[in-house]
Amino acid sequence: MGAGQYDLIILQGSDLTTKFTMKQDGVVVDLSGYSAKLYIKDKIGDTANLAEYTTVNTKLVITGIAGTVQLAVSSTDTAAITWTKGVYDLLLISASGVKSRPLMGRVEVSKQVSS
Repeated sequence: MGAGQYDLIILQGSDLTTKFTMKQDGVVVDLSGYSAKLYIKDKIGDTANLAEYTTVNTKLVITGIAGTVQLAVSSTDTAAITWTKGVYDLLLISASGVKSRPLMGRVEVSKQVSS
């Protein structure tokens, strides 16, 4: 899987659902047995995470044979965001422990006016 750039916009107070399909040379990659992590940090090199979305905390859901990774964050979680900008990358880990980083980008939070 090659690395790609995709910037995220989070609408504070709204549900966030974004689905990524992983492909290699135009062919969908079977992600059966994979786990995933998507950490948001203030800037590259920071040790503290602004947000942690993983398959363990169910904010990331992998559909194996379809090759998809879905980011699903509730409106309650996005309403609690206090930061406005950051960077992220998506780390996929195969069942045998092979790691790949197919996506990275910037994150911007559009602050909520109505609640």
